[in-house]
Amino acid sequence: RDMRVLFDSDIPENFGPYYFPLTEMIPHLNYMLENNRLMVFTALHHVGVPVGYVCFFFSELNRSNYMKIPQTVNALNSAIGGYRNLRQEHALTRQIKEMYKRDTLTGLYNRTYFYQIVKEKIEQSEEEMCIISVDISNFKVVNELYGESVGDCLLKEVAQNLKKLDADNKMIFARFMSDHYYIFLPKSEFNKLHLPKRFETSLEEMEIRVVYGIFLAELH
Repeated sequence: RDMRVLFDSDIPENFGPYYFPLTEMIPHLNYMLENNRLMVFTALHHVGVPVGYVCFFFSELNRSNYMKIPQTVNALNSAIGGYRNLRQEHALTRQIKEMYKRDTLTGLYNRTYFYQIVKEKIEQSEEEMCIISVDISNFKVVNELYGESVGDCLLKEVAQNLKKLDADNKMIFARFMSDHYYIFLPKSEFNKLHLPKRFETSLEEMEIRVVYGIFLAELH
């Protein structure tokens, strides 16, 4: 793995970024040592956490050059801090937006975002679209007999089985209230599935077998 030099004050004209081996710490390290060049290493940090280092060396031993080092380091630390804060802010924003879209239990889209994305897809798509409605038979009985924790596992199991249907990544899945799910997809994809009216999935370790029906609603 190599490092990259983005600025070299010894090459003021026609400078282009170049690489040097990571093991050398700085470019031309052996040359610097052989010629007794003065080098000043300074840590770069953000909120007390080291993020790297910078090495200062100059072709001429001029005191004014070295007096500028603290100011330069502070500027670099500020720039690095601003960049990291911006990245963190963007990451948090993406996370919040994703949380707004998703059902926390199953990871599928929630009802609000499902309505939004379906509306957008219908407006953009020229092909016929479908919505499949799925619900778990006697889910209330499962909760009553085995408890809500088992019911939650069952809901996640069903969600995972539904997502396995989407081999071509053309379907949109959502969980509505309780045990109700919806799948939005092109009708051409539905025709390829050849799904029966009813099919089964199970949590074998809990000896629970669930049958759920599929109902097709065509959108023109």
